[in-house]
Amino acid sequence: MLLLLIFKQDVKDRMVWVWAFPLLAVALAWLNYREQHIYDFRQLAVNLIFLFVQLGLVSLYFSIKNKTWTNITSELLGWGDILFLCALAFYLPVVNFIVFYLSSLLLILLYWVLRKPNNRHIPLAGLQALLFALLLCSGWLVPALNLQQTDWILKLMA
Repeated sequence: MLLLLIFKQDVKDRMVWVWAFPLLAVALAWLNYREQHIYDFRQLAVNLIFLFVQLGLVSLYFSIKNKTWTNITSELLGWGDILFLCALAFYLPVVNFIVFYLSSLLLILLYWVLRKPNNRHIPLAGLQALLFALLLCSGWLVPALNLQQTDWILKLMA
């Protein structure tokens, strides 16, 4: 329900209530603990390190490109987008976090280019919340699609 609230608010209002992200992080951490019967803080740390290194590299890229320091949160990426990804870090295993992050960016970019909206700002957190909600529900319905499982990558590599 919280994911759908984030989707609705981001798409409709281009802003999300700030308390939604800490609530989502707590809910996802609890869900992770409930499903795994243990909480792995190393997983959270690696996810957050990956995210912040990537955001730092994007900021560095735009700073070099613009020949001046570029704060990516001022025009390119909203704080809600970053906080949403931080909340997901509490639930997803590292491999699934990276795969979701990259594939959701590609899918949303493709959708946005094909849609050709008047507004050039992408409601990234909202669209990622919708994708994550769909994946989460499909994992409950079809156990092979469980977002907590990482053995799919081993099967893919074999």
